[in-house]
Amino acid sequence: MEQLSYRQQFTNDRLFVSNNTCFYAAVAYYMVLKILDYSFYASVPFISFIDGDIRLAVVCIGLIVVNEWINRQSRYDLKTLAVFAVLLILSVIVLVKSGKPVPLTLLAFIFGARNVDLNKVLRICLYTSLGMLAFIVLSSLIGVIPNYVDEAPNRNRQFLGFLYALYAPQIVFNCTLIYLIVRRNAVKFLPVLGFIVLALGCYFATDSRSLVVLTCLVALLGYCYSRWAAGLARSRVSRFTHAFFSWLTFPVALIASFVFPLIITNHFSIVTYVINKALGSRMSLSQKAIDTYGISIFGNDIEWSGAGLSAKGMSNGLNQYNYVDSTFVKACLDYGIVFVIAMVVTYTLLMVRESRHRQYVVVLVLFILAIHAFFDNLFLILCFNSLWFCAVYLVRDLRNYRRAPSAGRHVDADLELSKKSRSLVF
Repeated sequence: MEQLSYRQQFTNDRLFVSNNTCFYAAVAYYMVLKILDYSFYASVPFISFIDGDIRLAVVCIGLIVVNEWINRQSRYDLKTLAVFAVLLILSVIVLVKSGKPVPLTLLAFIFGARNVDLNKVLRICLYTSLGMLAFIVLSSLIGVIPNYVDEAPNRNRQFLGFLYALYAPQIVFNCTLIYLIVRRNAVKFLPVLGFIVLALGCYFATDSRSLVVLTCLVALLGYCYSRWAAGLARSRVSRFTHAFFSWLTFPVALIASFVFPLIITNHFSIVTYVINKALGSRMSLSQKAIDTYGISIFGNDIEWSGAGLSAKGMSNGLNQYNYVDSTFVKACLDYGIVFVIAMVVTYTLLMVRESRHRQYVVVLVLFILAIHAFFDNLFLILCFNSLWFCAVYLVRDLRNYRRAPSAGRHVDADLELSKKSRSLVF
């Protein structure tokens, strides 16, 4: 068999089949409906009728199945099918145990994206997110939907048409990460400046400090990394440092998510009190949830009550506040330890993969994403973290591992965008 180059593995006609309209429609449909579901538009009868986690998952999975049928002549690899079959069984068990279709929906999108142009998928996520953000915020400012204001003695937070103050800055954060992933070593200054301005605007309206800081940080560092790409690729220190953090970032974040709450809760001191207070009591709330619900293999059916609002603008049961902000802890409680291990392994392998190909902008983005996941559980939702689609790179590596290039080669042709492709993203 003819040896395929690394670029050909991902641009060969057998991989990028010609008609993936149904899959792209599923992505756009999910992004639009899911973002609307986190806004006051969720109270509109038509939106509430077609939305909902289960109904949304059924429609999207149906479109993905249709897309597979249309392109049934494309390759089906035995290794890939075997891995996805196991994951499918586990996802169905989680759905039955917890009543939550999130793992099943993520798996369906990742499986369906294995034969499509991933840059196009990420662009769809980027443009639909920015479009829906502008639509919802503008609707709230002109009075079509409420712009709820949470008034506190030293902190007033506008929700900008969303059901919680963090949702708008989270969308900006997600869009910033998508842009950096797509552009990689060709990041432009004006779009970076635009994302920073959007983040600062969200800060003045919502007072969302950590998300705005992370957005500005990753935007500036991503731009610098893009300018320094050649030097970083040649540096041995850079290669070692990025490889080191690639292997450890997500495992350490997972361990710390359980160890820190345990220490802060069981070893009271002035230091632990100050840390817990500075983090908004996140550590003590995490430990309380772990003690209350326990960690199971395949998750629990838990009703969470947090600081957000219902679609009708009512308080979400603050007298029984039990919300958990850490992605790792909440995922363990909702979907079980099996899902969390699979998630950590996936993102770790993805970081290692990009580090070996010296795509350090991606390593940086995933490192910042892990920090965010330690403090915020919106990491688990595809419309707030579209980088779940990057797991497709691992699927393609699995299918082509026998033809993979040597580890010394550091040009990742999979995402070495043509000038035409790059021009489509700002």
